[in-house]
Amino acid sequence: MKENTIVLYGPGTIAEIHAKSLSKNLGVEPVRLVHKIFPDGESYVRIPEEALRPGNRIILVHNLEKPQDKRIFEALLVAHRLQRLNPAQLILYTPYMAYSRQDKEFLPGEAVSAQALLETLHNAGYTDFATIEIHKPNTLSYFPGQAVSLDPFMPIAEKLLDNGLGGERTLVVSPDLGARHRATRLASMLGSPSDYLVKRRDRHTGEVIVYPKETPAKGRHIVIVDDMIATGGTMARAARLLLNQGAETVTAAVAHALLVKGAKPLLDCGIQKIYAANTLEPRSNVKYVDVSDYASQQILEVFYTS
Repeated sequence: MKENTIVLYGPGTIAEIHAKSLSKNLGVEPVRLVHKIFPDGESYVRIPEEALRPGNRIILVHNLEKPQDKRIFEALLVAHRLQRLNPAQLILYTPYMAYSRQDKEFLPGEAVSAQALLETLHNAGYTDFATIEIHKPNTLSYFPGQAVSLDPFMPIAEKLLDNGLGGERTLVVSPDLGARHRATRLASMLGSPSDYLVKRRDRHTGEVIVYPKETPAKGRHIVIVDDMIATGGTMARAARLLLNQGAETVTAAVAHALLVKGAKPLLDCGIQKIYAANTLEPRSNVKYVDVSDYASQQILEVFYTS
């Protein structure tokens, strides 16, 4: 029952925003973890007394963004303490999941970080897991309990429509075939066609080469959609390719705008605007879309339908 749910949230503005949206949809008051960093860099967390009630369903909203290793350990500390309450259900909701891109062993001997993280979280006591737009949906099969990837693109589509994109003159493109499902989803929301580009990555050097597919870009407004922008290299190459093919404008739409150091110069390639869900602390030159309410509604549908 919703009234037996406790929503806890960890440090950072993103965790707070998403926890408050979730709490509002549940009709409960969110509880903030007591959190501090000791002088030597170690984390301290304490669960307030109002959340220390046995047998409840507990949802921890805790974002695994940078410093991701510290955030992961804090999530483990919380789970360790909450196990003493014998909760009916312990759900971890992280808007951004760190370590998701290494989802299989590409080269012999590689550690599969996504598998290691999800199995560790479950072993720590989390019965269920939710995140927004994980890199590859099948990665969630590594989590032994119920796990869901929440779709952030409806609010983003509404923002794009408000800004004049959509319809037949807009073409939604994914940077590769593997991400085509995102382009198809977003295109259906915009009432637009979709396509994809062919990409090859050198597994040793990391260099990405884009091979153009016969995409009818000329005279169209292009929306390149992906799960994230990290260095910006893939997005920049795709934008240049489509502009060279005669696209009128290029816009980027992503779930996670990491934009690590050095990314901005790579994106000075003709991309008109970058739209991103609010899953990470804000970066400059990004148009953020609040997806917290839409994500919360999906959480309720998944975990409160039985």
